[in-house]
Amino acid sequence: MVKLIEEKTVQLGKVTPTLNESLVDYAKLIGTTKIELLEELIQKELEGRVLTKGFIVPEKPFYFNMNELLAEGTVEASTNKPSRNFKEFYTVKKIANNLDSKNTEFRTYCYNENKDLHKGIFIYYFFSKEAKPVPLVMDYNSKEKKLVLSFIKLSDLPLLIEAEEDVVTVEEIIESVKYNVEKYSSFFSSRKEEVDFIEDVEASKFYNSFMLEVVKVIEDFIGRRKIDLLTKYNVDEFDNPISEDVVKYSYVASNSIKTEDIFKKLIQQEQELKKVSSKIEVFEDIKKQVEEISQWFIMEEEDPERHEKEKAKIWKELQEQKKS
Repeated sequence: MVKLIEEKTVQLGKVTPTLNESLVDYAKLIGTTKIELLEELIQKELEGRVLTKGFIVPEKPFYFNMNELLAEGTVEASTNKPSRNFKEFYTVKKIANNLDSKNTEFRTYCYNENKDLHKGIFIYYFFSKEAKPVPLVMDYNSKEKKLVLSFIKLSDLPLLIEAEEDVVTVEEIIESVKYNVEKYSSFFSSRKEEVDFIEDVEASKFYNSFMLEVVKVIEDFIGRRKIDLLTKYNVDEFDNPISEDVVKYSYVASNSIKTEDIFKKLIQQEQELKKVSSKIEVFEDIKKQVEEISQWFIMEEEDPERHEKEKAKIWKELQEQKKS
């Protein structure tokens, strides 16, 4: 079942007095309250259903070997965490289902008129001097908990169109790729070094938001593990030298930016900006981004109390690092 994020309660609406009386009587009969009864009935009705096109959040993340995907073109992901070759593995946190269609018979979004099948396109990017798009097709069987990823050409995306609504979906994806690649290149093409995020606020905002949108869906396994080690166990592996060869792809620079780089870059920005007293407004903006990404990295979808404790722990560690 798709995970539901806890929210504040809202009113469901009005019912007839007769129905309300029946609900109250039945709730008493089975030893519960009317609200608890309604929640139980609704949850049963929604069990296993996908209510929107966009992304499905699986109960457990999936892991796949990027090396194998790019070499073979297709790979089956697994819910088992890798035990070796960590640099080759990536984590799927959300599953694209933007090629699904509404099915009134099954009361769900699904693919090919099969309530258990879902299909979607997601564009992953490798970041270096350029943003290299990696178009992926996700085929997901929600009953068998099976996810297959396929690497295809951008020019082949229109061949996935099966319905009128898919035309708009594919066109929007292609346009977004064109925009993202050109926008990213415009910030980097004229520079020999990285963008100076202290001076170029527009580049900073685009750079951070662009990469965050990518890693919210798929992120490199080793980068996530380094963040978890730091935030949960105070084990700092960010600057630990790695002797193994970097996994190389035919079109991907060996210095591609990973999940850990985003986290480190934001911390660096926050530290550097504190030294520039004349740019307080910029500092506050970047600091807000640091806080937002730290919340997301530390404890996505977890309870607020634990989240606050973990965030405070990180900021304390950062302050100690600055002093040293």
